[in-house]
Amino acid sequence: MTSDVPIARWIDDLDGMSPGGESAWLRTHENASDVVRLLCEHVERLVIGDLARASVLSEKLIRLADACGEPSSRAASRRIRAQTLAYANRLEEALLLLGEASAVLGSESASLEAARVQLATLHSLARLGRHAEGVAAGVRARETFQLLGEPVQAARAEINIGAVERMRGEPHRAIEAFGRARGALSNEPVLRAQLESNCAEALLDVGRFDEAGRAFRASLHSFEAAGLDRAAAIVEGNLADLFARQGMLEVALEHFEHARQRYGLLAAPGDAARLGVEHAEALASTGLREDAIETYTRALDVLREHKMTWEVLRGELGLGRAYVELGRWDEAENALTRAAASAEALGNRMALARSLKIMATARHRRGDADGARTLLLRAESLLRDLPVEHLRVRLNLAKLDGGEDSTPRDEALDAVVRDARKLGVPPLLEDALRVRARYRRACGRLDEAIDDYESALEQAERTRGMLHADRFRAAFAGDRHDLYEECIGAVLDRGAVTGLSQAFSLVERGKGRALLDILHDRSRAPSQDAEGETSGDRTVLTQLAARRSELNALYNDLDAIGRSPGASHAASDLEPWTGQLAEREREILHL
Repeated sequence: MTSDVPIARWIDDLDGMSPGGESAWLRTHENASDVVRLLCEHVERLVIGDLARASVLSEKLIRLADACGEPSSRAASRRIRAQTLAYANRLEEALLLLGEASAVLGSESASLEAARVQLATLHSLARLGRHAEGVAAGVRARETFQLLGEPVQAARAEINIGAVERMRGEPHRAIEAFGRARGALSNEPVLRAQLESNCAEALLDVGRFDEAGRAFRASLHSFEAAGLDRAAAIVEGNLADLFARQGMLEVALEHFEHARQRYGLLAAPGDAARLGVEHAEALASTGLREDAIETYTRALDVLREHKMTWEVLRGELGLGRAYVELGRWDEAENALTRAAASAEALGNRMALARSLKIMATARHRRGDADGARTLLLRAESLLRDLPVEHLRVRLNLAKLDGGEDSTPRDEALDAVVRDARKLGVPPLLEDALRVRARYRRACGRLDEAIDDYESALEQAERTRGMLHADRFRAAFAGDRHDLYEECIGAVLDRGAVTGLSQAFSLVERGKGRALLDILHDRSRAPSQDAEGETSGDRTVLTQLAARRSELNALYNDLDAIGRSPGASHAASDLEPWTGQLAEREREILHL
C-alpha cells in the first residue's frame, strides 16, 4: 500500500455502507485485509479527536472486519468500538466487546493486537473500580509489548498502570510508573503530554503543586496544538482542581467553566459530571455550600448511572463534608458511610482516610472528642507518606487538643504552622494559624494570638481578593465572619485604649472591604455594556470610583494606627478618621 491511499474515500464508503454490503465492497479491493487494517488505524485516531464520528464508524467497521475474516482486524475493530463505548462511559458493554476480541485472537495471545486489547481492558476495569484487575491487565500488556520490541507501546502501558495506581490511592507508585515510561517518549509529544497530565495529578496528591502546575500547562498546550479537545478538557478540569486546592478559587472557577463548555461540545455527560464534582468542591470552598450540595447531587446522579465508581466516591466525600459544615448530621453520616464503604471495597487508603477525617469533624462538633480522636488516629496512620493530607489530619488532632479543657504542646502547633507555610496551601495555613491563635488566646498569650489571627486574616483576604464575582466574595467573607469576631475578641481581651482602637479598626476593615467590593462590582457593570450610557452616568461612575478610592485609603490609614508599634490613642484621636469615614460612606450612598 502506498502513502497516498484514498483513505477519505474509503471512510465515506464505510459511513454509507448498508448491512450486508461489506463483502461486495471488499471484492472491489485487491488487498482487502490491508484496506481494513488502514481503516482500523484511521478510526482509532478519531476516538480521541472526534468521538461521535468514531462511534458511528466503529460499529460498521466490525461488520466489515468480520466479512474480511482476518483475526487481527476482527479483534482490532472490536477493541476500537469498545474504546468509543468506554469514553461514552458504557463500560460493561465495552468489556463484553473486549472479551469477544480476546476470543477472536485465540492462540495469538502474544500478538501486538492482544496486548492492545489488554490495555483497553485496563481502562474499562479501572473506571468500574476493579483496580487490581486493571493493573494486572496493564502488566500483561506491558510485558507483551516489551517482548515484541515495542518500547513506545510499553510506555503507553506504564502510563495506564500509573493512572490506575493513582485511582487506587497510591500516588507514589503512580509517579514511579510514569518515571519508567518517560524515557521512551522523547519523540512522542502527544503521549508525553498524556503522561505529564497523569503524573501531574499524582504530584497534586502528594502536595507538589508547582511541579503539577507546570506539567498541566505543558500538556494542555500540547493537546490543544494537536486538536485533541477531549484530552484538553480533562486537563483544563485538572488545572481548575489544582487552583481550587491552592485557594485560588476565582481562577479555578474560570477553568471549570472552560472545561464544562468543552465537555458540552463533546457530548460527554459522564466526564462533565466528574467535572461537576470538582466544581462543587470549589463552590464549597467559597462558602456556597447549598449551591455545592445541589451541584454534587446532580453530578452524582449521572456518575452513578455511568458506573464511574471513583468519581462517585469523590462526590460522596465532598457531599458529606458540605453536610457536616451545615450541621445536617444524618445526611452527612449517610454520605460518609457510603464513601467509607466504597473506599474500603476499592482498597483506596486516601479516600478512606478522608472519610474518617470528615466523620471525625462531625463527631467533634457533636461533642464526642474521644470518638473523633480515634477516627483521626486511624486516618493519620494511612497518610504518613502524603504530606498535605497528613498535615490536615495533624491539624484536626490539634483542634481536638486545643479546646478549653486541654492544650496541645507548643512544639506540635508550631510544627503544623511551619509545615503549612512550607507546603504553600493558603486555606490550610489559614486554618493552622487560627487553631494556634485560639490556643495562645486560651493561654493568655494575647499578643502572640493576635499576631496569628492577623496572619490568618491576611490569608483569608488574599483568597477573597482573587474572587471577582460579587456572589463568591460575599459568601467567602460571610464564611470568615467568625475569624473576624475571634480576632476582635482577642484584641478586646488585651484591653487598654490600644485594644479599643485596633478592635474598631478590625470592625471597619471587615465592613469596609465588603462594601468596597460591592461598589466596585456595581461601578464596573455599566462599563461592560456602554450602549445607552450618558455623560451623566459616566460622571456618577467617576465620582463613585473617587469616593471608593478615598474610603479605601482612610480604612488603610485607620488600620495602620492600630498596628503601629507602641500606639496608644485616645478615642478622641480617632475622631478625624471616623468623621471622614462616615462622610465618605454618606456620599457613596447618595451617589
